[in-house]
Amino acid sequence: MLCHAADTTRGSPMPDTGVLRLLTSEQRAKGWRRQLEGEKSLGFHPSETPYIKYLEGSETWKKVKLPTDGISASKILGKIMARVRIATALAVVLAAPCLAFDEVTASGVFPEEHKHTGEGRHLQTCTNSDDALDPTAPNRRDNVAFASRRDAARRERDGTGTVCQITNGETDLATMFHKSLPHDELGQVTADDFAILEDCILNGDFSICEDVPAGDPAGRLVNPTAAFAIDISGPAFSATTIPPVPTLSSPELAAQLAELYWMALARDVPFMQYGTDEITTTAAANLAGMGGFPNLDAVSIGSDGTVDPFSQLFRATFVGVETGPFVSQLLVNSFTIDAITVEPKQETFAPDLNYMVDFDEWLNIQNGGPPAGPEELDEELRFIRNARDLARVSFVDNINTEAYRGSLILLELGAFSRPGINGPFIDSDRQAGFVNFGTSHYFRLIGAAELAQRASCYQKWQVHRFARPEALGGTLHNTIAGDLDADFDISLLENDELLKRVAEINAAQNPNNEVTYLLPQAIQVGSPTHPSYPSGHATQNGAFATVLKALIGLDRGGECFPNPVFPSDDGLELINFEGACLTYEGEINKLAVNVAFGRQMLGIHYRFDGIQGLLLGETITVRTLHQELMTFAEEATFEFRLFTGEVIKLFQDGTFSIDGDMCSGLVYTGVADCQA
Repeated sequence: MLCHAADTTRGSPMPDTGVLRLLTSEQRAKGWRRQLEGEKSLGFHPSETPYIKYLEGSETWKKVKLPTDGISASKILGKIMARVRIATALAVVLAAPCLAFDEVTASGVFPEEHKHTGEGRHLQTCTNSDDALDPTAPNRRDNVAFASRRDAARRERDGTGTVCQITNGETDLATMFHKSLPHDELGQVTADDFAILEDCILNGDFSICEDVPAGDPAGRLVNPTAAFAIDISGPAFSATTIPPVPTLSSPELAAQLAELYWMALARDVPFMQYGTDEITTTAAANLAGMGGFPNLDAVSIGSDGTVDPFSQLFRATFVGVETGPFVSQLLVNSFTIDAITVEPKQETFAPDLNYMVDFDEWLNIQNGGPPAGPEELDEELRFIRNARDLARVSFVDNINTEAYRGSLILLELGAFSRPGINGPFIDSDRQAGFVNFGTSHYFRLIGAAELAQRASCYQKWQVHRFARPEALGGTLHNTIAGDLDADFDISLLENDELLKRVAEINAAQNPNNEVTYLLPQAIQVGSPTHPSYPSGHATQNGAFATVLKALIGLDRGGECFPNPVFPSDDGLELINFEGACLTYEGEINKLAVNVAFGRQMLGIHYRFDGIQGLLLGETITVRTLHQELMTFAEEATFEFRLFTGEVIKLFQDGTFSIDGDMCSGLVYTGVADCQA
């Protein structure tokens, strides 16, 4: 195993991941302190700590003195919150010297030329506490905010210890991402070109990235420097980890690729026929017989050693995902936005069409060349009824749109319960939630969950840099053809049942009936030009699902979704579902898995991309929610069920429990890390 410490070996200025997390914490504090000091109202004179290093620019290390815990956010909050709660929120602004909205002179008097014009607005300042409506002393609230932010950053830094990013140790360029770089006639990249890409990735230098060789002028890399951004809330990117990807020769990777080929073969089979259709029953038996399939994360194998096509094929074992119809109720029910009701029928892909099954077409796309044209679309609007439809949704979405659709449905159903969106206000006679524990809070949290996307970029570019499925499909084709000697596991190379079907479906769409073993794609352009692992869609939807479950709460999350439905086989109507209870939390989980696996059904991600992305998004969001919870004046907790079934409860004092057992750590890093 290779312990990947941000790859300093290529002359990168980036420190190892342990120092990076320290750096990130202090950069956050530095940014907040700069904001505080810029407000002309300092009254904060903390003692000083020993010197701490921080990174200035990208190369220079400098020493600065940082405030200590001399002012504790929790202590200050405890002393002043009683006064804050009884303060009257007036909708007027006092006169000088606290003059709002307009320019203030040193004496606190408006210049005549700017009176009431709204021009030249500046931050107003106060000379004593009698001048302000805020019952706290001048600067006290600023200091509380600063100390709270600083404490949150330190808790994150100290709560994870030394974090090491582990890769699978492979250096074979066949498993490395290189889409849009120049390729030879077999689709292989040169070591020299890949080294320039690595320099771009590891240095985070925009100009170096501009010099990365391109296989086609149209090709562009997607945001290779994203991992160098620093988020001010939630965990540092480098303070979270995901497992290494399987190696090229492993039975696990063979099973992952085989599943993608079977998904492509079954794109037009209605989900409700998965238990009877010949392709799906054959796929289930074939996959269950592969040595690596039972070892995959979140795959069910029955006690008889088989896969149930109806409830287990192409699904995950997360809570509720294997129950009932394949597609979440949050994707098939109508939703209302601004008094406009939307029926979720879509313009989907035309059936029986796959792309990149011709080798020349495939090679052009690997070089970053433009696709031959747009995908053909079905003229009829349909509900999501098969893998091709689900692939279409995950292709045209804006990553967060499914979460917003789902949230609107949950709001309309009144699904939120204490300690969710109503929070402490559910028993109040005089107060209601809005900015905290109200609809405004709800949608803000969903938007903030987008930050999990940056963590996936860090893992994609800085750590794993794993090849997309279409690239490994090309390597598999060339290996079967005898032009390459890639070390795929025999369970894939000798999977005659699968490979015969792939050859037939590809030849049917190729000029001159050319036989290839390329992975059929649902779209012309194939994958985006950034690495595969983990899936950004999955990471973000793992974050969204965590927010939704936290706001619904544990009790309501286990209640049944009312009047469930599923699409007809032609996708033109909805049919009532009368089977098992479909819980709110289960349908939220199913929504996240649908989006993540929709990317697999496109042909652009592996199962491990989706599963580990969902879990990464969950971890990041648990920690972000916990940070926010500790800042509320209202008394509240978050309690909900994780993807894997454990119940987590977050408390305002910074502690948390798993299944009722208090955990000793400062921050949540995963169920397995919780120690009493």
